[in-house]
Amino acid sequence: MATRSFVKLCWASLLLAPLVASSDPVPTDVPRPNLRPEGHEPEPEVEPWSAYEHVNAEEFNKALKERDYNLVACRFDSEMLEWQWPFIKEQLPNHYLSVNCTAEVDLCLEHDVRTYPSVRLYRRGTMYARYRGPRNGGEIVKFTQRSLRHVVGSLDETTVGTFPESDDVTFILHLRPEDANRGVYRRFHDLATEFSDRYSFAIVGRDQDNSIDEEGEDAPTVMRCYNNVDKRQAEFDAFFENIDGMRNFVKNCGERLVKTMTMPNAQGFIEGKRAVLYYFDADQESRAKFAKDILDVAKQFQDQLDIVVSNPLQFGDIVTEVGLPNRDFPSMALQNPATMQMMLYTNEDRSPEVIARFINDGLTGQHSMVPIQEMNLDGQGPFGDLGEGGEEQQEGQEGGQEGGQGEEQAAPRDEL
Repeated sequence: MATRSFVKLCWASLLLAPLVASSDPVPTDVPRPNLRPEGHEPEPEVEPWSAYEHVNAEEFNKALKERDYNLVACRFDSEMLEWQWPFIKEQLPNHYLSVNCTAEVDLCLEHDVRTYPSVRLYRRGTMYARYRGPRNGGEIVKFTQRSLRHVVGSLDETTVGTFPESDDVTFILHLRPEDANRGVYRRFHDLATEFSDRYSFAIVGRDQDNSIDEEGEDAPTVMRCYNNVDKRQAEFDAFFENIDGMRNFVKNCGERLVKTMTMPNAQGFIEGKRAVLYYFDADQESRAKFAKDILDVAKQFQDQLDIVVSNPLQFGDIVTEVGLPNRDFPSMALQNPATMQMMLYTNEDRSPEVIARFINDGLTGQHSMVPIQEMNLDGQGPFGDLGEGGEEQQEGQEGGQEGGQGEEQAAPRDEL
């Protein structure tokens, strides 16, 4: 046995000796064999599509210094806004920036970015205005354009006729010279500053607005509102009767009858005391069409309820709270806090006439409704499993309250 083992060891030594003794390096220039069939070359790696062209801190500061204004999108992870970005870039060439806050953490902290995506307008190197409207490219461009105007424009007999249609909502103060020192213009200017991101404001003297020919030299000071979206106008002249009268007039006339759900206003509809008709549709054009078609119905019930359109992909948690299945859209529900009930719209006919009857039945209690307290806000509605609510984790509180930091936390809700 010992002799046989010795023979095996000798044979192994003879086989390994040439390899151990060789000092030549292993060749590295030998081409690897191509095992793929002829004509099937490997596909080059392609980076995922992105509408953004993110800048770093140095590029960001350089743009703020060299440009007179910049529209900046600070993002964490928001595909909704990304699909709108190409249109914004086309409308505002050389005046847009985007920052990836996961890569530029210090830059976003320096500029106090707390919610994502955050859209801001910078002028002359400093933050000038925040956008808080819906994630719609057209609305964001309008916000930028009106923010670049004078807070209060000055009109004459020519421009007073064209200004009313220059924006979705415009306000004109027709001022008598003798009222100029009574604080009316100052209050008007303060309101213009507050609402300049949403509406456009201008002033014209009574001696330049063609009113003398119509009303004589004693035409009073008035403020006129032109809501071109809702096709309605209004006038206010009680400047010295109610200190809050001017502000309430601007708010009520400027607010759209068919509202768009945003992060700042979403919970207000759920928790408010007014009845609400919710319309959920993932398609932006369909939501716009519904808002246009339902306008007359909104005017009919404007004193009784709010009509709000919403993107269910963004507000999945609201869909669940309302009690709708989080999968079938478009869909509608009527919330009536007065009776603590929710009525789900099941009719395939969404004509304004049918919806008007649905609203009337819900407000008068002529239709079977689901008690709101029976809604399970964890995703179990009265119709079984409603699926995922889509609720996003929020860092800090709604409205910009600062929360804790940490890599394990999800991005906070958008302010859009």
